[in-house]
Amino acid sequence: MTGPGDVHGEFSGVAHGPVFMGRDIRDTTINIAHPPRSSTTIALDDAAAELAQALREQWWRESERQRLWAPDSLPVRWRTVRRSPDDAPLPPDGELRGITDLYSQVPTKRLVVLGRAGSGKSALAIRFALEMLGSPDTRVAVVPVIFSLGSWDPETPLRDWLAAQLKRDHPGLAADGPGNSTLAAALVGHGRILPVLDGFDEIAEGLRPSALVKLSDTASSKMPLLLTSRDDGYPTTGRVLSAATIELEKLSLDDLETYLPYTSAGARTTEWNEVLQRLREDPEGPAATALRTPLMVALARTVYSEVPDNDPRDLLTDLFPTTEALENHLLDSFVPTVYRDRPLAQRERVQDWLAHLARHLELLDTTDLKWWQLGSTLRRPVRMTVVGLVTGLVFGWMDTLVGWSLAWFVLPYGPVDGLLIGLANGAVFGLVSGLAFGLAYGLLDGGAAREPSRVRMRILGRRTRSRKTYLPRLSAGFTGGFGFGFVSWLVNWLAYGLLSGSTPMALLLYGLLNGVIGGLVSGLLLGFAYAGGASEPSDEPLRFADGMREFRERIAPRLAIGLAAGFGVGFAFWFVDTLAFGLALGTPGGFTSLLMDSLEFGLRSGLGYGLVVGLVYGLAVALADPIPVSSAVSPSDLLKTDRRTMLHRSLVSTLVFGLVGGLFYGLNGQFVDWLIFTTMGGLGLGLAFGLGLTAWGHWVTLARIWLPLTGRLPRNPGAFLEDAHRRGVLRQAGAVYQFRHARLRDRITRP
Repeated sequence: MTGPGDVHGEFSGVAHGPVFMGRDIRDTTINIAHPPRSSTTIALDDAAAELAQALREQWWRESERQRLWAPDSLPVRWRTVRRSPDDAPLPPDGELRGITDLYSQVPTKRLVVLGRAGSGKSALAIRFALEMLGSPDTRVAVVPVIFSLGSWDPETPLRDWLAAQLKRDHPGLAADGPGNSTLAAALVGHGRILPVLDGFDEIAEGLRPSALVKLSDTASSKMPLLLTSRDDGYPTTGRVLSAATIELEKLSLDDLETYLPYTSAGARTTEWNEVLQRLREDPEGPAATALRTPLMVALARTVYSEVPDNDPRDLLTDLFPTTEALENHLLDSFVPTVYRDRPLAQRERVQDWLAHLARHLELLDTTDLKWWQLGSTLRRPVRMTVVGLVTGLVFGWMDTLVGWSLAWFVLPYGPVDGLLIGLANGAVFGLVSGLAFGLAYGLLDGGAAREPSRVRMRILGRRTRSRKTYLPRLSAGFTGGFGFGFVSWLVNWLAYGLLSGSTPMALLLYGLLNGVIGGLVSGLLLGFAYAGGASEPSDEPLRFADGMREFRERIAPRLAIGLAAGFGVGFAFWFVDTLAFGLALGTPGGFTSLLMDSLEFGLRSGLGYGLVVGLVYGLAVALADPIPVSSAVSPSDLLKTDRRTMLHRSLVSTLVFGLVGGLFYGLNGQFVDWLIFTTMGGLGLGLAFGLGLTAWGHWVTLARIWLPLTGRLPRNPGAFLEDAHRRGVLRQAGAVYQFRHARLRDRITRP
């Protein structure tokens, strides 16, 4: 207490060496400030906090759907079967609610959870992660993240695989992080992730020894982890992983009496009374043995307690003489039961659709059901044909409209003849573009499926930067864009002038004029797009030289790739189109003259297409914006983000194609007409690219069109997957779905 005349002081800061004597600090409050955090620590702290927020939202929703917190949820009990390597004392047994307390007592912070199939290991992993994450206002230093081990190939280093899974489920972590790495790799590398590795037994049996060695090697780096596995899929001897080990206990008959007679709404049924009595009389019988895991008990409740017409006393008959037969019966009855509100014919189709998905996962040797991979198990020629056909139809249809309008309004043809010309032109362009995009798909994406975009494009509502960073980036973007546009347009016009026989003076004059116009257009577009940038806004000054270096690293390679790809596409389209029309309609100069004209049109168009595609590709990178790490990503969210990104790129392609084409072809007159024509062409090119060379496009062409047409999936696979998740057939794990249990997935594939 201080009174009148007392002196009360305060000291805040960092003290080095003796500052004052003890008597001087009487009645003095001293606040020792922590040393300032480094930029790396700040970045990782912020990323970890946002990741924890996203995981809380994701796993709370999933735990509520699985009723993990319901008052009548089945208990999960465990017993300790192996202490940690230093023989630290651990509780001999416990329940699910005490799993985090047990983990805190393990000195190595490495815990293995064993149990029978369906014993509640995945539920334990979710509860553990949520309890470790704490309440929304809790700031965790190490973030628990659940990973499904079934998709891990031990040939891939564990840390690299963990980072890749983080980027898949949380695309915002693909952003640049400290030390020239992604945020995901930095979080893993700096020990800010606690891997909760679910399903060691899901790894292929031949790969488990190698996987165990790789996991054991992480003990030397003191990586914390929690690993779950079936007891028959994990070694029972040796102190592997430097971890303590617990085993989940079987359910007791008392547990069944407080769970099975009730529906999920709390209503009690009496049909189970005789069954429960028989289970006590014959505790080793098939029914009593089968109903000892949460999975089988939950299935039995769904099949018999939720449906009044089903009698659980059937489980006691000779129809199920063995435990395996009874378990298979419950697995087989689950899907028809949860879809009982559908007509019988549709229920049978649901079984077929789910069986196709299960076989799809079997072919890919994974447990993760990814929407962007749904068509990847089709034969490559089929995929190439479907992608080429759809993109060719879209591009051909758009080019038919362009050709019809051009022939009607610009060239001396009427509406009927113009339509015929447009149809012929569209057929040629559709055929060439279909072949081009089909071959491109086969070369680029014929093996592994194309991954969804990890960024979004924001054209409007971008973040504001300070003048210290905005102006240097604007200057760097304008300079790089002007150089690209000036050179591209100059070369384009010189080639056009040489082929058309222009005089040297006119060639040079118009070449420089076009170069300046192209440079201004490209410079302004890239400058303002690049000034917004994809990195975080900052008040730190940015030098022009640093802005140019970043431009060369991020944008320039895309400009070059787009220029080369656009030239190839434009040259092929217009060379074949001109040659085909000449052969069909005839040409006065013979085949040699036709060939030269085709080469001229192909070269001119190739340069123009290259300029536009390069500019569009560069703008797509400049307009990229990271997805917030704090957003909880679901499969549908990732699909919507990839679709929006594709549509934004198509919009950019449409606008740039129209502006550049209108300026290039319309400087000598009819600017508005050419602006309209080239804009329509740009829309067709953008849509064809989106359908042929993006993850969303492959989802549309293969999963939304081809697989439903062949009866292997419904017309709306996305809605079907969400509905299956809502009914409990599937579960969500980040940005992918998984079957509720491996046994259910395997059983569905049986005839």
